[in-house]
Amino acid sequence: MFGAAPAAPPVAKRGNVVFVKNGFTIVISTELSERITEGSQYKKTPEEENQILRNRLVEVVKKMQFSKPPAAK
Repeated sequence: MFGAAPAAPPVAKRGNVVFVKNGFTIVISTELSERITEGSQYKKTPEEENQILRNRLVEVVKKMQFSKPPAAK
């Protein structure tokens, strides 16, 4: 009648890292937006995607600078 139902929309794969530093919980999140922007040209395996996300998260954490905690009174 009106054609086939539309396929499910593509979803960007997400990666997160959570850690505690100086008593604060830090949450870093990133995603593979390439899954959306590159469309059918995107050909990464799940293992490759996981490694890309892991590398991106590690690079963000490496660039972070933390101030020293206040001295105990």
